[in-house]
Amino acid sequence: MPRPKKAMPDYRYHVSGQAFVTLGGKDFYLGNHGSPESHAKYLSLVGESQANGLKAPEVDPQQGNKSLTVTGLMADFIANGLKRISTAENHRQTFRNLATLVTDEYGDEPVEHFGPRKLEEVRDLFVASGNRRLMGASKSA
Repeated sequence: MPRPKKAMPDYRYHVSGQAFVTLGGKDFYLGNHGSPESHAKYLSLVGESQANGLKAPEVDPQQGNKSLTVTGLMADFIANGLKRISTAENHRQTFRNLATLVTDEYGDEPVEHFGPRKLEEVRDLFVASGNRRLMGASKSA
């Protein structure tokens, strides 16, 4: 016999420091965990989901997922992506340093606004801070 579904889905913590809730198999990021805004957004999304027969709420395509920030992306990369890059600890540390630099410079920015030009700026900052260039970086200086 299947386990009965909860009346209210869990308000959960993501490693990026954001709160999120899973509705209809989709994760919705709510903002800073524990903030009044994230609790209000949580209640709004859960209410909308329950009104739609427990289906995931429709997200406005113009807004996208506004709360996914560079900080969240870098936290996910450190937690999951480093395993696929290399087994050498010094190589992984280089990528951790890069992720820290990206988070410090552009952490609050939405992922949609972080493009090739900003990545080039990060590369230049990374090299200027005494780190070596990463594989695939251009050699023009």
